[in-house]
Amino acid sequence: MERGLIAFNAVFLRSGTGYLGFIEELPGVNAHGRTLEEARANLRRHLHDLKQALPPNIPWLLMDAETVQWNPEAPFT
Repeated sequence: MERGLIAFNAVFLRSGTGYLGFIEELPGVNAHGRTLEEARANLRRHLHDLKQALPPNIPWLLMDAETVQWNPEAPFT
């Protein structure tokens, strides 16, 4: 990661019925699944939904297979 960028922390907890995944720095971005893989896939889908809900034409979030971060060049970051 480049200096000055904020990385998000995905947390996965095992519960009695499966797994809960959430992003500590993004309240409301959470998901669950019967398996860890399902919870990860659901969390990725919710992050995609968040990205789609943000105003267009500005890359608010920078995402790859391993990391998600706010774009430091986007307004209000």
